[in-house]
Amino acid sequence: MERQEHHLRGSVISKRTVKKYQGKLKGQSYYELYVNLTKATKPTIFGGFIQAYREKIFDDNTWNDILEDNYIDKKYLFICHKHGYIYKLVKWREI
Repeated sequence: MERQEHHLRGSVISKRTVKKYQGKLKGQSYYELYVNLTKATKPTIFGGFIQAYREKIFDDNTWNDILEDNYIDKKYLFICHKHGYIYKLVKWREI
């Protein structure tokens, strides 16, 4: 089944590294991107962040921008898959 894409507009405020301690991704690290969303696309986001897993992101440029903090003072269209209240980044596009 194809997952529905959710489009959110905003900017990244900060990121932090998190390590999974349970589940099928146990031991894997990912990033929590704390975001400031525009009011027009502001859904309920658990904790105010979007999760970014390397294997979920389809675009290498997006992943490299996250690693190198190349998102400061930029606005993005975040393209995510939603899992409950948690949004997982697939790619982003600068706007």
